[in-house]
Amino acid sequence: MIKSLYSILLIIPVCLTLQPDTSGQQKMPPVILFIDTSGDNGQVDPAACVPYGMARVCPDMVHRSHSGYDFAKKTISGFSVNRLSGIGCGGNEGNLSIKPANKNALLSLVKSTEIAEPGYYSVKLDNGVTAALTATTNVAVEQYLYPLGTEQLFY
Repeated sequence: MIKSLYSILLIIPVCLTLQPDTSGQQKMPPVILFIDTSGDNGQVDPAACVPYGMARVCPDMVHRSHSGYDFAKKTISGFSVNRLSGIGCGGNEGNLSIKPANKNALLSLVKSTEIAEPGYYSVKLDNGVTAALTATTNVAVEQYLYPLGTEQLFY
């Protein structure tokens, strides 16, 4: 009994001293979701999604790549849901596409405003609309902010 008590008392100080000192250390850098999103490299997208979620919401490029998104391109056909990422075959852009403009308008991403974080994607379009996208396990949430005085169109 006393031997096991001594063992426990010796283990506790050792465990306390083995913990890393995180005071003054910087946090890990954020996840970069644009890695492998250009051309045929990786065939992934920076979609707003959660692990094992059904909804993945992201822009679709006019000249579609494997995942429907290509970082090197700017022109989009809209924002879609339920896409597949990293599967290696063509034409896997999403469905249920929303275009925050009229039918014949060409939309381009302002690449310097593009933000992708786990569960979130946002970008400003060349028509002044800002798109903010997020997703839960089963639902995609899309918010489109139009400049004051402009017609709010969806196609």
